[in-house]
Amino acid sequence: MVDALLAHMKSIGEFLQHTNNMAPDVKEKIAQNQLDQLLHKLSLINVLTAEQATTLSANFEGSCFSDSHRATWVEAVSSKIAAGSRSSGRKPNQVLLHFGAYLTPGEVQLLQGEGNLSVKLDALVNRCMLIGLTNPSEQTIGHIITIGRQHGITCTATEIFDLVQEFKRLLKNRRKNAPSFSMHLQYYPGDPMQMPTEIVNSAYTTEQPLPLQQVVHVPLTSAQSQIVLRRSSKAVRDTLPARQQASASANMFGAPDAARTMFSMMQMSSGSQSSQQQNASGQQAALPALPPNASSVQAALPALPPNPSSVQAVPPNPSSVQAALPALPPNPSSEQQPSLPCKDPSTFETDFDKEVAENMKLVTDALEAKKGTTMADLARLGRRSYVSLNGLENLLKDLKALDRLPDASSRATIKRAREADCKVNTALGPVFTSLRIQVNELDRRKGITFMREHELPFVSLPAVLSHAIGTSDGFREFFLGRLRACPNGPTSPWKIILYADEITPGNALKPLNSRKIHGFYVSFAEFGAELSSETFWFTVLAARSELVNKMEGGFSELFKLFMTRLFEGPFNLKTGCMLDFGNGQQHLFFASPTIFVADESCIKFAWDLKGASGSVCCMFCSNIVSQNNRLDVHDATNTLVTIAEVDDSKWRARGDQLLWASHDRLDTIAGSGSKAELQRVQQAMGLNHNPNGLLGSRLLAPSSVTMYDWMHCYLVHGLCQLELGLLTPMFYGAGHTVAAILAFFSSFEWPHGLRAHRREVLQIFEKKVSVGDFKCSASQGLSIYPLVRIFVLVHAVSLVEATVRQACKSFLKLCLVLDLLLEGNKGNAISAQELRTRIRAHCEEFLKAHGEDAVIPKFHYALHLPGMLHRHQRLVSCFCHERKHKQIKAIADNLHKVTNTFEYTVMMDVLGKSFFSLQEYKLWTKPSLMKAKPASDQLVAELVTAFGVAEAFGSMVELVADFQPGQTCERGDTVLVETIVAEVWLHVQLANGEVHSLVSVWQSLGQNKFRIREQPCWIATNTINKAVLHRRCDGEAIIVP
Repeated sequence: MVDALLAHMKSIGEFLQHTNNMAPDVKEKIAQNQLDQLLHKLSLINVLTAEQATTLSANFEGSCFSDSHRATWVEAVSSKIAAGSRSSGRKPNQVLLHFGAYLTPGEVQLLQGEGNLSVKLDALVNRCMLIGLTNPSEQTIGHIITIGRQHGITCTATEIFDLVQEFKRLLKNRRKNAPSFSMHLQYYPGDPMQMPTEIVNSAYTTEQPLPLQQVVHVPLTSAQSQIVLRRSSKAVRDTLPARQQASASANMFGAPDAARTMFSMMQMSSGSQSSQQQNASGQQAALPALPPNASSVQAALPALPPNPSSVQAVPPNPSSVQAALPALPPNPSSEQQPSLPCKDPSTFETDFDKEVAENMKLVTDALEAKKGTTMADLARLGRRSYVSLNGLENLLKDLKALDRLPDASSRATIKRAREADCKVNTALGPVFTSLRIQVNELDRRKGITFMREHELPFVSLPAVLSHAIGTSDGFREFFLGRLRACPNGPTSPWKIILYADEITPGNALKPLNSRKIHGFYVSFAEFGAELSSETFWFTVLAARSELVNKMEGGFSELFKLFMTRLFEGPFNLKTGCMLDFGNGQQHLFFASPTIFVADESCIKFAWDLKGASGSVCCMFCSNIVSQNNRLDVHDATNTLVTIAEVDDSKWRARGDQLLWASHDRLDTIAGSGSKAELQRVQQAMGLNHNPNGLLGSRLLAPSSVTMYDWMHCYLVHGLCQLELGLLTPMFYGAGHTVAAILAFFSSFEWPHGLRAHRREVLQIFEKKVSVGDFKCSASQGLSIYPLVRIFVLVHAVSLVEATVRQACKSFLKLCLVLDLLLEGNKGNAISAQELRTRIRAHCEEFLKAHGEDAVIPKFHYALHLPGMLHRHQRLVSCFCHERKHKQIKAIADNLHKVTNTFEYTVMMDVLGKSFFSLQEYKLWTKPSLMKAKPASDQLVAELVTAFGVAEAFGSMVELVADFQPGQTCERGDTVLVETIVAEVWLHVQLANGEVHSLVSVWQSLGQNKFRIREQPCWIATNTINKAVLHRRCDGEAIIVP
């Protein structure tokens, strides 16, 4: 730990040497931030020698650090030395001898009231938790109990020990839920306001501590010396057995004391055994003088159990003893030892052979029994509680991979193990922190509302990065590669992408779904194509919608608190966090929020917009009005235009400053104007007034960072469904029945990677589609639009009516837009100008085919996508977020009760799964075979001809291979390879690790038609672009690109 701290200091010094031209205020922020991080790392060191302290003080250098910074550092190092060495892995005991000063007036009033003892003790424990006093010393515990007694806790002298034990028990139970502070105070000051600001702000949110002049000071005199802290004290040691019998295994609080009951049982057991031994030994000493009447002995000892020691002490004449004690129960050891027969040497070997045979039979019978019951046992697995077959399969594989089965199997033990796995404390602070919100609650008895504080679990992004880099080789390699590709520094921070959405577990149509939850995900734009993977989106916050709706500012206020907490504290990515990559390699990492991507609904609630249903329905334009109210018709200046306007020169852009000014205007009217005037201005601006919201906080630039999700614009009740809902009924009118269309789509063969979705896609076309009522999911839409496109191209001759041909032309333009967006979604660079041309061409054709009345707000939102692409150099889609929602849904669905710990349970499991995915992550670098096996001799001979002897021998063969991240193809699939189309025959991995595919290239006939040929050739598998749908007929094939 000391070496890592020195490496951190060295990296800071090297970094500051290259930043002499930095602005003074930026220098000061970075210096303070790095000092706070160094202090945190110093606090994690358990033992610090004098030599190490000298080295740490001498290496604290840098032009940014002021004299006050150096003084703070030296003082912290000195304090660490003064604290002395302690056992590693345990925080030091804490000393507080002025506990009365830390109580609030409300707590003092509660202690002096008529409440029961449990409530008063709970108040003392709660105050300890709030100030971070989790490991109090024995002296401190005695002082706290004394303060409690001074303020009104009454108990007799014999009950003081029970009082101390109950206080310790409550403190231990509450310790795991205590607030997590960056500093662990070992000595508390006399004035609570002299504690670190972080602890003061957390401990006294609603009520301040007592004024010092009102504090009851208790000297360390006889009042505290009467407090009994340990069982070994003479005050309770002699009376403990009597008190246990009197209490009947119940403590002073009326509850059974399990520990005391066990202790009593152990004493009774040991007492019984000792008395038995004493009686036995006395009996043995008196054996020679026993009277002849043995019945008296039997009557005196009717229940004596056999004692081995008594047998060993029998006098030399066993017969006399047996005569004197005829009723004593026999002892096996005493009977066998005198009469142990000696084996006959002739039978010695035979007896052992028999014993070996018996042992072998036992094992053989057990093996046979196992064979007969394996399938039955396997069938019973998961019957007690439902487990999916996929989950059961993975669980059995994990158990099989273990060296031995875990000893514990209870829910509580599993829960503790998972908490320990997630609640890690990294060099950049703890992973789990908290976010406090204020919610309005209704007191149903009194009929009034009151404010209540609720604590939500919050995941620290710097700590997650530090933990992932330290535990996952794949993620560390990937992160370093991205740092080399995208240099990072204070003037070139990485772009943080923010995403939020409401997730609906269970029944989406349920009127009151208390499990609805808002999720906040975070990632970096520099991750490139990996943004399509759920692994690289970190879940930072989750909050039930029920709670969010009770906040004064609603979701917008929660978003504001989320942004504040994300960049709060010493580990602030805006001012730099030191990431340790091992082997002495460190990097001062900077990042700032740049993109906020979400669907229209989330953007609406985040920025307090009127949204798609408002008169002004676009946050980026001040003169775009809804198609429904047609305010443009009543505008004499012709400034207002509807969402159907394609010419962006007629739009009036609304930037960050104008949006902030609009909010300020609403603030002024809300403070001095009438309610009617406020509603009128809100409608005119398309904004809602929210004094507690995100827009007024200025934490994010609304127009600059907000990005529409193109997936929602086109594929979630979007333009794709709109087009198909208008076009499909036209097919029926042109003579194509539902059965004919379904038969055409069913005739295509699907590639290996998409075959699982075939049935669900075809089901959409089994029924007749009403006008404007085409429904499908986003992933289904991606599979449907190429099929419909090939249908239009193949049946172009029959679609001759002008309106139908115009609708087909509009749809084909839409397909070109989706093709380009999907290309960008793979991480490939696409031109903003090209996207603008394609989107505008589609919009113009749509208006010609269907008119302005068919336009929806997403028609206008899509026209903003090219500008967002130009500003941020990429468009972020939410396909992977919808998949990531399934993690939260799966957990939330299986929680039986919705309690105040709902979010904590969800976040704990989500974070654990995220850590597991990161540890399992391997950077995809080249194609690989799914389940390879050695190549046959005949195939090896062919490989020798194609690649040479060195590469052929040791090669592997398989029918399925992944040719791109997340994409597979198998034998019989049709693939696009640059400019050619081919059929896959097999895949091989050569001795050098390269993967090649044997394919048969088809002859192009034009218009997506090809002649099937058997002309095999070898290609590099990584040159395959995609696997496509195809249909064979009379030696020819049609492909769906």
